[in-house]
Amino acid sequence: MSTPLQQGKAFEQLLGGLAAAGEGTRIAEFIEHLPAAVWAKDAQGRYLFANPAYSRFFELPMGTAVAGRNDRDFFSPEDAKAFQSKDQEIIRTGRFEQFREQVHLSTGTKHVLTLKFPLRDAQGKAFAACGMCFDISESVQQHEQLLQINNRLAQREQQLLALSRSPVIDGGNVAASLQLIVSAAARGLGVARVGVWLWDDAHSSLHCILQHEQGVPLSGL
Repeated sequence: MSTPLQQGKAFEQLLGGLAAAGEGTRIAEFIEHLPAAVWAKDAQGRYLFANPAYSRFFELPMGTAVAGRNDRDFFSPEDAKAFQSKDQEIIRTGRFEQFREQVHLSTGTKHVLTLKFPLRDAQGKAFAACGMCFDISESVQQHEQLLQINNRLAQREQQLLALSRSPVIDGGNVAASLQLIVSAAARGLGVARVGVWLWDDAHSSLHCILQHEQGVPLSGL
């Protein structure tokens, strides 16, 4: 399966080939029906075109006219400034770039993988920046959740290591050791209450012999 970078470069080559062949109408039809958001802006930041997928991707009202307008008409001042700065860089350097960015929409922040490359005139001079983008919000959220899980596991590992080295544990004092263990368990699990329960001699009922509750002195034993 091709990567977004490979797809973007293939798209750039396809546009260049169609343009060189004078197939402007076919270019427009191709872009119009692409499921990916595609757009281009000139050196002044004005949109030359944006396909229907672009409006859906950035949650623009249905029927919004994009061509001839600029990013300040659709996005926050901070986002518009960042987009225009990258467009100018693409036109100035003539490079193909892939990068991640955040777009702040009315429904929340969208994490986006963007591909940008220059559009060139008959003399080979870059006159516009063309872009494609993909929504990677779900993968970013999954990555952040995984980092949180790994951080919690690392903290618990450190707590277990500290417990294993505690002189209280080595001293053989069961009551003090249990107190230390339940306190560490509460911190490691991120819970407000931890208890130690034992069956009675008849195994008919459970009794709490030690309880740790956040903000409350240890009770039991």
